[in-house]
Amino acid sequence: MILLVEDDEDIRALLTVVLQSAGYTVTAVEHPRRALDILATRPVDALITDFNLPEMTGAQLIRTVREHHPDIRVMLISGHHEVEALARSCHAQYWFRKGESIETFLATVSTLMDRAPVDRHNDSRRQ
Repeated sequence: MILLVEDDEDIRALLTVVLQSAGYTVTAVEHPRRALDILATRPVDALITDFNLPEMTGAQLIRTVREHHPDIRVMLISGHHEVEALARSCHAQYWFRKGESIETFLATVSTLMDRAPVDRHNDSRRQ
């Protein structure tokens, strides 16, 4: 199951539909606190989180999650032009810059979930 944390309702809805259409099971939430509640009660394969969230940043959420779930796969999404640096600073294995194509998003998620071989585009995204 992928846990998606995105406070923008339209983006959250779009990414949920895109992920479900690709065959993923998704739980999407608006607030990081809700994400932490879910992680405490259900198994989660991967966390995909926005950087700018209410109450805490995506980086803070990732660091908190890593304390209790060190092996969880993580992808940071952001419209920030330096999303790669943000992702690396919080040990997210993958990142996606809002505004890139849905195909790029799905390719990155596929690699994150180990559903396809790593291609050159996504190979640079693995730490």
